Amino acid sequence: GWWMFNRSAPPVVPVAPAIPVVARSSEADRLVTRAYAHFEKMNYTRANLAAAEDLTRKATEIASDSTRAWAARAYVQSCFILRGWDVSEKRRQDAQDFANRALALDPNVTEAMLALAYVLINQNAHAQAEVVLRRARALRADDPRLRLALSGAIGRQGRTEEAMRIGQETVK
Repeated sequence: GWWMFNRSAPPVVPVAPAIPVVARSSEADRLVTRAYAHFEKMNYTRANLAAAEDLTRKATEIASDSTRAWAARAYVQSCFILRGWDVSEKRRQDAQDFANRALALDPNVTEAMLALAYVLINQNAHAQAEVVLRRARALRADDPRLRLALSGAIGRQGRTEEAMRIGQETVK
């Protein structure tokens, strides 16, 4: 029939131009760099961390395939736990989920491993944290955060001499 020819055409919906992957990745990297600037120093505040949390969330929204953005987002979540500012189940689950997402993209991203280790330590899973931290340290032996966390995880298992030895390496 005639009805096929007398129907109105579907409305034309303008489509926003797609942002190239490189531009999304660059913007996400800029956001992550800005996030780290909020808490690179030891005396960062909860407000600094909240600002970093917002920036890393935006980075993962812009570039959901960015290992760096997911690892940073996991690390920010784990810093809330590390400082004792928020040790809720949701915070732990978010840190773990974001770390696992980063590790699924790149199994060698040490920032995500450190975030995961902080969650495990908070849950008193020190032996599991030790395994994660030894792997991370094998990839990045020069990161003092990894050595300190490993020293703590070993010490909490009652191996104080080994923990002290690893902890002293950090001071050197």
